[in-house]
Amino acid sequence: RIEAGGACPATTMVATPIFVARCVSGIQTISSAVTAGNWYAVSVQGGLCIQVTPAAALIGVGQMPGGTTDQYTLSVAIGGPPSNDLCASASALTLGAAAVGGNLALATNDGTSACDLTGMDTWHSITLASAMAGNQTLNIDTCGSATDTVISVFDACGGTEVAPCNDDATGTPCAGPASAMSLTGLAAGTYRVRVSDKGLGGSYLIKAALVVSNDECAGALVAVDGVNAFATGGATTSVSPAACSSITKDVWFDYVASATGTISVTNCPGNDAGASNVPSGWDSVIAIYDAAPGCGALGAALSCADGGGACGAAESLASAA
Repeated sequence: RIEAGGACPATTMVATPIFVARCVSGIQTISSAVTAGNWYAVSVQGGLCIQVTPAAALIGVGQMPGGTTDQYTLSVAIGGPPSNDLCASASALTLGAAAVGGNLALATNDGTSACDLTGMDTWHSITLASAMAGNQTLNIDTCGSATDTVISVFDACGGTEVAPCNDDATGTPCAGPASAMSLTGLAAGTYRVRVSDKGLGGSYLIKAALVVSNDECAGALVAVDGVNAFATGGATTSVSPAACSSITKDVWFDYVASATGTISVTNCPGNDAGASNVPSGWDSVIAIYDAAPGCGALGAALSCADGGGACGAAESLASAA
C-alpha cells in the first residue's frame, strides 16, 4: 500500500487487492504516480485480512504465508526508462540556457559510438536555424555530472557522427569524467546528442551554447580587404566606448589599412558580388575605432552608422584610413 504524506495513518493512494492469487514466488507489485520531493509511506501487510461487513474495516489475523514468519525484500524504483530514452523522442536543448538534468539509471541502449559501444543512453536535440559561420563554435558539455558520461553528436537518428565523440573532457570547460565537445562548420538543421554511461548509470547535467571567437575586442579577428564572413549568433554585449547608438551582441574585427585613403565598411546586401547575407529584418550598427590605444582605452568612434543608411537596416559607412 502506498500512502501520501509519509506518515501513518495517511491517505491511501493505491493498494493491492485483499484476496489475490499469489504467484509461486510470493511477489506482488504496485505502482502509483508520485511527485518529486514529496514523502510517501509504503506499507507491506502480511497474512490474511478479512473484510468485516457491513463496515469497510479490515481485520488482520496475522497469519503469514509461511505459517509463522518470513523474510521479505522491498524494491522501489521511479518509473521506467526516461522520456528521452530513444533517439526518436530526444528532448530539445535551448542554446545558451542553463544546464538541464537527466538520468541514465533506467535508460536502455538505443545507439553506439566509438567511445561507448553499448552503454545505456538518453538523447537530446539541438536545432541550428542557419549554417554556422567561421567565427562560431557549438559547445556541448556534461560538466557537473554525478556520473561518468560520453557524448556523441549525430546528423539524424541512425545517422552519422558529425565529429569524434568525447569520453573525458581535458580541462576546458571542465575535466573528466564529464564530457565536452566543440563543433564548427555545421549546416542548418537538427542534430541528435547521445549521452551514454559506459554501464555505470546515474544522473547528469548537459548544456549547449553557440559562441563566437571575436565576441570581445581582445579576441578581434583580422579583417581583410574584400569579404569577411561572420555571424553574431552566440555573441554577448561588450562594454563599448561611445558610438552613434547602443550596441548589443557585438563582434569585433581588427583591420590594418593596406594604403592611405578611405576605408568603406558595409554589410549591405548586393555589395561585393552579392556576398553579404544580412537576414531579413536584422538591424545592425557598425562603428570604427582607432585601435592604437588598445582595447581597454578606445576613444569615441571615428565613424558610426545605425539604420536609415543607403541600404536600410543594414549599414554602410566610410572613414579615413
